[in-house]
Amino acid sequence: MLTGEYLISGVALGIGKAALQSIMEPLLSLEQLWDGAILNKLTFLVAAAEADVAPGASRWVAELRRADAWEGPRAVAMRQMAEGFEFREGRAAVQSFQTAAAHFDELDVGWWAARAWLAAGEAGDNGEAVADLERARLMFESMGAPGWRERTEAGLRDRGQRWSSRGHGTAGAPSAREVEVMRELSAGRSNAQIAERLVLSENTVARHLTRIYRKLGASGRASAIDASRDLLGGDVGG
Repeated sequence: MLTGEYLISGVALGIGKAALQSIMEPLLSLEQLWDGAILNKLTFLVAAAEADVAPGASRWVAELRRADAWEGPRAVAMRQMAEGFEFREGRAAVQSFQTAAAHFDELDVGWWAARAWLAAGEAGDNGEAVADLERARLMFESMGAPGWRERTEAGLRDRGQRWSSRGHGTAGAPSAREVEVMRELSAGRSNAQIAERLVLSENTVARHLTRIYRKLGASGRASAIDASRDLLGGDVGG
């Protein structure tokens, strides 16, 4: 991930007028540039959706919807992320963030996937939220992002959770179902394809992947695929 994207996304930690104003000036300057700046523009639009108070976030979501048609899967995931900020909390927000996280994960855009899982966890209030926060914590820890890891740990503490740092193989052996998911993952299949082949929901696949990542010490989809292939040898999904 580009250093600039870390900085831009960090601006979005604030919500309200001051945070939004700090995002608007560079966003407006990007309007004057050609396609080379599109990823930065998309990032600013997501940051603006997070910083703006309802119902203002809807205008940034609308901008991202217009980008869907020509900017491809990453723009779609960014728009889904912004939709979560538009809802702010509740089931609709959680589902938007989870969908974005799954798409970022499949694109192997690790930081954005972790950020979306964190947002899903913060928007939720049940055991599923804990699983989302734990997945984000593991990913931030693996990529060396202590500030974001600490924010995730604060969310876990608020939900009465404890955790420990775990390396490769220290969280126990994969279950039989997790091995099935690993075989499909190793074959390069998407979450939707894995869900269809194993007759599971995509949310269930995502929860299995959370545990698999932890057990393999993987920080993202690509490293999980490599670790799964090493563990399974030639026994991958056909």
